[in-house]
Amino acid sequence: MTCLCQKLLTKHYSDITKSEIIVRNTELICSQAEILKQTWTEAPQLFEVPSLSPPDIDSPTSQRRPKRQKNGTESQVRKHPRTFSTLSSNRPIPHRSRDQPLQACDSELPLSPTTVDLTLIKTPVFLAIERGDQKIETQQKIPSDLLLRGATPRRRWTVQGEIEEANALRAGLAPELITLLSDTLRLDSAFDELHLSATVSKNPDQTYTLTEAAADRIHESLCPEQLSFWRQQALTAVYRAVPWKYIESANANTNLYLSHLKHTVLAFQDCPECLPTSTRADLVLTLIEASRFSNMIWKRFAVGQAEVFVRGLQDWYLNSCIAQSHSLLSRIAGNMHQAANSLDDLTSARLSSIMDKRMHSAIGQAIIQRSLNCIQAEELSTATKLMEEWSPLDRNSSPMEETVLVRRAMMLGKIFRFQGEFTESLRHLEMARKITEQCKDLIFDEDLRNITCDLADTLRELDDPVSAEHHLRTELARRYQSCNSSPGGSLLELCLAEALFAQRRFEEAERLCLDVQSRPGLLKFEKLRLHITLAKIRHLNSESQSALVCWSEAMGAIGKFPMTNGRATRIIVMSMCDILGSLGHNWLLDESLRQVASLDEMEKPGGIQYWIAGLRHWLEYLQSRGVQSRM
Repeated sequence: MTCLCQKLLTKHYSDITKSEIIVRNTELICSQAEILKQTWTEAPQLFEVPSLSPPDIDSPTSQRRPKRQKNGTESQVRKHPRTFSTLSSNRPIPHRSRDQPLQACDSELPLSPTTVDLTLIKTPVFLAIERGDQKIETQQKIPSDLLLRGATPRRRWTVQGEIEEANALRAGLAPELITLLSDTLRLDSAFDELHLSATVSKNPDQTYTLTEAAADRIHESLCPEQLSFWRQQALTAVYRAVPWKYIESANANTNLYLSHLKHTVLAFQDCPECLPTSTRADLVLTLIEASRFSNMIWKRFAVGQAEVFVRGLQDWYLNSCIAQSHSLLSRIAGNMHQAANSLDDLTSARLSSIMDKRMHSAIGQAIIQRSLNCIQAEELSTATKLMEEWSPLDRNSSPMEETVLVRRAMMLGKIFRFQGEFTESLRHLEMARKITEQCKDLIFDEDLRNITCDLADTLRELDDPVSAEHHLRTELARRYQSCNSSPGGSLLELCLAEALFAQRRFEEAERLCLDVQSRPGLLKFEKLRLHITLAKIRHLNSESQSALVCWSEAMGAIGKFPMTNGRATRIIVMSMCDILGSLGHNWLLDESLRQVASLDEMEKPGGIQYWIAGLRHWLEYLQSRGVQSRM
């Protein structure tokens, strides 16, 4: 096979393959210098392509750094990840004006005809390498749709609460990069070429992984200014891929975006002012949106980084979004004092001078957070009053205000069910569902689970489990047909198991519970519902030992919730007493009875009476067996 050098020397330029061109341009060596210069003179058509560069640079070029001198240690085989100090988030980025584009370096040779492909190599360097303690820890998967979403128009809220399309150019992505990444065919073709040249490896799930050797080569070819430029391009492409709730759909790869978002954000945390103001604002809001995914560690990171990038931006709307997120995280952590304090500055009176529909919607969302704090403290009447104070600014509610109306109706429906006002609960939940059906421009996938579960639970309390089953199966079918990747399927199925239990279809209910039980990563509320339903089934089937185990697991699960005045716990303990009595464990029974007595003292007037759907009916069953008389 004729080598690349021979083809160049003999001037057989038409025989040069695209893969060879990629290799030639990414692995320049000294022995090829004269050949390349001669080729540039005699065959300039090989190099005539639009350059990919910062928007105001006509012919950016690449400059190779001097090779590092090897010592005895460096010559050994490396068993540990490489260290790239310039890829560390601790390395300062050259100072420039906030709105000034970064400049590329000069070089002796222009970019090659494979500039488009090399761009794709450079970008994954910053997408694929996860940093920690200034070293490569792991090669992260790169889904091609991350790049596609990052370069195509994204939906954003306007100050009037409407929806607009925001293109990537406005966020600072280079026009040439937008052209490449937004073209699916060209993007797939480029990835195929990179795969053939061993620059990336292709994974079975249609994602890609950048090879360490390619990362090393590209890194060494970039001067500091180029490195800063590509960092910003990578950050822009990555953060724009994250879907915003209500106006963009999540997909199966959304969680894969988060690791890339993390390290591209960290590269700028020491100098957020390097980014244009508009980009910073968009990034802050996207970080808040991203905080709804994954676990608490990620949520805290995303909100913390939003605080970093908002510094110096005098924007009440951005600060209100961060404050709401802090309140949510504090409530999840059980710090109710901090959860309440986070929202102190977010009042309509304080913000009346800057009130537009977007800010008014933010106030509505803050009120919902306050109401959730009240529910946690079992101050249900206060929570209801808070939500009844908010309404759209005028009769023509904006799409953003509609999202608040949906959540408001959901919360009122939940509160009324907690209080035992089941008919009123049903009215509000039906209202929430109706709004989701009417607002065709909005995406309520992440709320429909809660609406459907609360609706089914209310119907269960109204002794209509058949209708509850219908709504649950309809929503499960919709999620399956639309390939919905948002979490929540397990909770829907557990609510369905309760509806089946209410119809005495015990085998179906147990089979559904066992299927859910086999899944990893169940939420703590899902575990609680699972243990209670399984315990009831086995209790009725006289499987005493198994039922006792399930009730014990339910006790452990409910202990992780501060949101209970003891009523639900009391019913669980009473169930255990019934089992212990039938097994003759009298000393355990006596201890459980003392526990019930202490729980009676905890019950708070006006607190939550009907938290877990179906426990009211179960209590009636226990009382019919004379359990209450033993208390």
